[in-house]
Amino acid sequence: MRSGRRGAGLTRLVAMADKSIHIRIRVDEYSYRAQYSADDRAFIGLVNEFPGLSAFLDTWEGAIKEIKTVVSEGPRLLSERNEQIPEPLSRHEWPG
Repeated sequence: MRSGRRGAGLTRLVAMADKSIHIRIRVDEYSYRAQYSADDRAFIGLVNEFPGLSAFLDTWEGAIKEIKTVVSEGPRLLSERNEQIPEPLSRHEWPG
């Protein structure tokens, strides 16, 4: 999914399908990266927990900001489709 929207809220409150359960998702808890694509001549913002999402912009910083905007809508869209919202990797407990 490509995005052209600007600005991002850091927190989304997501209502699940039955409307009685709310999950607080902080956009800044997810794992972001940006990489340059010579083919697209743009930086691609990506997020590990949502492999189908991406954002293309002219700068690394812009790509990171834009993918956060895209992710802020992800939980709402997933809950509307009764799909599971990915848990941020930052919440995982790792052995060791």
